[in-house]
Amino acid sequence: MSADTTTHSDPRTDLSRLLSAIVAAPVHPDDPLTSIAQRLPELCDACGASAGILWSPDGGGFRWQASHGVEMADAAPDSDFTADIVANAEQVCETGRADIFVTPESSQAFDQHANPDDDQEVDDTAIRELVLFHRQLVFPIRRDQQTLAVVELFQPSRLPEASHWTLADLQQVQTQLERSIAPAAPDAEPSTEILDTAAPLAAIAATATQGNQSPDEATEQESASQEVAAPEETVDEPDAATPVDPIAAPIPATQPTDLETNTSPPEPEPTERAIAEVASPAPIARMAQPPELQARAMRVAEVVGRSLHETEVAFDVVNELHAFFGEGRISLSIFRGQSCVVRAISNQQVFDRRSESVVAIQRLATRSATARLAIWSPEQASDLPPELTRLLDIYYEATDAQSVAFIPLIQKREPSNDPDDLAAIVRDRDASPGDVVGVLAIEGLQRPLCRDEILPMWQAVELPVVNVVANARRHNSLFLMPVWKELGHFTNLFRGHHRNKAIGITLLLVAIIAALSLVPADFKLRCEGIVQPTQRSKVYAQTEGVVDQLLVSDGQWVQQGQVLLTLSNPALSAEIADVEGKLRETQQKLKTCRLQRLLGDFKDDEQRQTNVRQCAGFEASLGKIQDQYDLLLEKQSQLQITSPADGQIVTWDMPQRLTARPVQPGQKLLTIADPKGPWELELKLADKRSGYLRDVIDEQPTATNPAENDDADTGSLKTSYVLASHPTLVREGTIREIARSADVDEDQGNIIRVYVDIGKQPADSEVRTRPGTEVIAHIHVGRSSIGYCKLYEFFDWAKRIWFKYV
Repeated sequence: MSADTTTHSDPRTDLSRLLSAIVAAPVHPDDPLTSIAQRLPELCDACGASAGILWSPDGGGFRWQASHGVEMADAAPDSDFTADIVANAEQVCETGRADIFVTPESSQAFDQHANPDDDQEVDDTAIRELVLFHRQLVFPIRRDQQTLAVVELFQPSRLPEASHWTLADLQQVQTQLERSIAPAAPDAEPSTEILDTAAPLAAIAATATQGNQSPDEATEQESASQEVAAPEETVDEPDAATPVDPIAAPIPATQPTDLETNTSPPEPEPTERAIAEVASPAPIARMAQPPELQARAMRVAEVVGRSLHETEVAFDVVNELHAFFGEGRISLSIFRGQSCVVRAISNQQVFDRRSESVVAIQRLATRSATARLAIWSPEQASDLPPELTRLLDIYYEATDAQSVAFIPLIQKREPSNDPDDLAAIVRDRDASPGDVVGVLAIEGLQRPLCRDEILPMWQAVELPVVNVVANARRHNSLFLMPVWKELGHFTNLFRGHHRNKAIGITLLLVAIIAALSLVPADFKLRCEGIVQPTQRSKVYAQTEGVVDQLLVSDGQWVQQGQVLLTLSNPALSAEIADVEGKLRETQQKLKTCRLQRLLGDFKDDEQRQTNVRQCAGFEASLGKIQDQYDLLLEKQSQLQITSPADGQIVTWDMPQRLTARPVQPGQKLLTIADPKGPWELELKLADKRSGYLRDVIDEQPTATNPAENDDADTGSLKTSYVLASHPTLVREGTIREIARSADVDEDQGNIIRVYVDIGKQPADSEVRTRPGTEVIAHIHVGRSSIGYCKLYEFFDWAKRIWFKYV
């Protein structure tokens, strides 16, 4: 099959001729598929298509009914390109709506077309050409509410864009074909009218207007509609030499001439009604839209319906509506629960959700959604409640807008058209007013908004915009939707040319997952700590004072009892001098009293008894003063700080830390350690991980009762560690002790202290460890799968969350 096709200079004229020819062509009532198959070449010529295929549903699949421009033998059933054509036909059959499919022309596709793979099992050159270089125009043909057939036309992609058929063109052809094969009513003359998209709009507007008027006004409106709808002359078929644009200038429809017997406009066909509702939704009474506005509204409907991603849909809606209205700034807020969240602002890729203007818009949008009420400011300033007035004042202070309008997006359920369906009638009667899916904010920046100008334009695009936002919100709320999307993208890799690579990558991922689940590895608990000598002594101040003299330096070796530093306490010295004076005075009084008793110079017995009592009092006072004096002397002796053991001073920068420093009793002054002896690690293990360590200890056999000895047999637990100063050198140790209670650490929270013996430092080691060096340690607590060893913290977190909410 050749891809060369004669292009038409004016496809709109061909479309008009096609619509007229469909009406005039003979129909086979008993075999409508034959009628459609006979028109297939005419359809291809009208749109400049290279080929056309007529499908008919056959059980669970499709049957190739007829074709034009391509032979049925050219299609290979096992080919990916044939499967693509069938899949598009199935999708249109399921949805019942016309659609246009475009295959991106990638360099890989051209290379494959030029140099087909030698291992290709099927030869479908003709079908491949149709898929790669043509636009697929697919629309269903319905009869008696059933899909009778699906027509698939292949329009070359290289045609000028003006020659491409749009979705509206397909809908007109679909409607005309369905009406031509529709079963004729008894005693009815064949109809020769051509589809007019304005007629259903006028009928809907007239019906909606009459529903909101009184009986007298409705009668007057009905008479006026009859006068407007009455035809003055018969419309002939369009001249072949005169180009006709079905959107800019719709082809007038033939109306009934007997106005005396039929005073109401004819009921539109189901397909006509669907097209009219998409082109101009009518939740309230409205006038028929001009053709130019209809075309722009159709453009908005096509663009905003390209995606189901909530954010992408929001940006498409605000940007298309900004171009549609031609002024202002437009934002879209999605309503969920009890609040609105701004998703997109026109002409802004990124915006600050915490800014005052965005917060003000969200608050007003929330009030508009909950009240299901449109807000027009300043037109409705006098009718708004005080709360809304206050929020509007805050909004105007945060923005430079002159006016603003908030329009709630309410998704209304379509009523049933079947008068015999009583359940649907009752459901329509008791139905809720509709769900609010979002709020559209229109801001007037250059000039105030005109409500009379905005409302008719909004009514033209309201239904498609509301539906696409509702669908996107529903799609985004599906459980694990991002996961399902990625899975869908992943399954697409198994089709076409990347199938072998996708299978290889999948097998590799399966192997990695199996290895993570089945291959065992050492289970280690990570913790941090410090390294220090096991034999160490801390020197504390036993009395208050001020460091007067520092007698040692950092790193100096000292002996037990050696004076390290001295303290001064002037208050203590003064108190000792005072007590010492009292002591001497009391001793002198006691001596005088005793000498008087030895001389016996008493006048009578009463003086002798008084002397005895005075001596006893002086002796008691002398004892108390002596005890006080001894205690002060002991305190004075504590002003000299001595070493509690032999070792090396490991406190750093002592002159800066201790010179002229006031100290209190119990305050740590310095540390003395024996670096020649054994060393240990003091590790801080997070309390939430300590359960693994306790479980391993409890499982080990012990000679004592494990219930009474928490530290039983911990020496068999190995610990590997690295020094922060030498991360490439890995050393090992054994756990000696585990703290019985948890401590609180400023950085890590609740911790369990673990002490690990690492032995003496090797004499020939080039790495000399200093006390207090930070270490990173791994405690070995058994073996488990690699995946669990690496992700056990995630599993623990998931278990805690599960236990919390179950």
